[in-house]
Amino acid sequence: MASSSSPCKLVSCGDNSHFMFRVDAAAIRRPVGRIVKETCEIGNGYTCEASLFVPSLLGERKVMVILAVTVNSDRAQSLARAHKVFVDMALLDDTKSPVLPPFARSVMSPSAAAGNSPKLPPPVAGSNLAASCKLVASRDHLLANCVKGGILAALCWVVFVPSSPRSPESVLAHRLATMSNGQDLTDVCFDVDGKRFHAHRLIMAAQSEVFRAELLGSMAESKMECITISDMSASTFKQMLHYIYCNDLPAGVKDADDQSSGIFELQHLLVAADRYGVDTLKDLCEDTLCADITTDTVTSTLELAETRSYPKLRTSCLEFLSNTQNFAEVATTKEYYKLIQSYPSVLSEIRNRFKRPRPSLKRAPSTVTEDQNKRPSDHGCLLS
Repeated sequence: MASSSSPCKLVSCGDNSHFMFRVDAAAIRRPVGRIVKETCEIGNGYTCEASLFVPSLLGERKVMVILAVTVNSDRAQSLARAHKVFVDMALLDDTKSPVLPPFARSVMSPSAAAGNSPKLPPPVAGSNLAASCKLVASRDHLLANCVKGGILAALCWVVFVPSSPRSPESVLAHRLATMSNGQDLTDVCFDVDGKRFHAHRLIMAAQSEVFRAELLGSMAESKMECITISDMSASTFKQMLHYIYCNDLPAGVKDADDQSSGIFELQHLLVAADRYGVDTLKDLCEDTLCADITTDTVTSTLELAETRSYPKLRTSCLEFLSNTQNFAEVATTKEYYKLIQSYPSVLSEIRNRFKRPRPSLKRAPSTVTEDQNKRPSDHGCLLS
């Protein structure tokens, strides 16, 4: 816990699930690169760490508030098998009510590997990270709306969910993926960008009506031993093949080190799933993209939605841009200018959304993270 002279305190509310993170307002004005943080032990083998950081990459006007749960190194493997960890955090206004300020928000929970979030400051970046929540807001907004009596306060949640035993279906998927990797009883090969992938016709047909028609119908591909695919990259096909066998996204897509690159991979995967009729993968990619829109990715995501006609994704992007601060950051970019030149109706719709009555910024926080709602369970199936 913090000493009386510490610029921040992390105080348990008594149940090892709820914490108050209090930071002196002076810390918000600290120079770039300075970190204030506090930790406390929770449960048996876990540590909760809350920190406030002014990252150099975001400039002096931005402040990053982070909640992270790490695992003691000597128990990392056993605890990872026993629990999944979910975290969330909400800043409080001067009436101690949760607020929805205009900030960038990122939740990473749970993590399958240690230290896979290099954008976090040390020592979290090199720790056995179980879960984290990161908020990036402007100094001016925090000082004007979230400070009372010289203190910035955030309410933090940590939820431990016991890991379920692997289901018979996941065990079967793992075995089938192993057979595909080892070319065991495979009866078709796909050549994608010069790389070959071996698979089973029945499994491909079971997940996709397009592959069913190609591989088991009267089309020419049904007689071919090796089929060339020219409308996607090898990495995208590999990810789609993983989903076809495992009913899950590969770990590299779910928990990409670079959030923007992960979003771009999902965009390509969405197009591939749509093209080949893998409908459950298409829905999963679209839902994940809707939940993870940022100022860095909204223009490319909206362009994809316009080009390929994904109404739900388009609506989510327009709603994101109807936030004044989000729009201000995006509207000055070359990508946005190019977008409205190609699709003039986008600007009209954003303007119409600005004219709507805006809801109150205050809202009750959810105790369930977006990852828990949107992402499928981790079956441990890896198709390499």
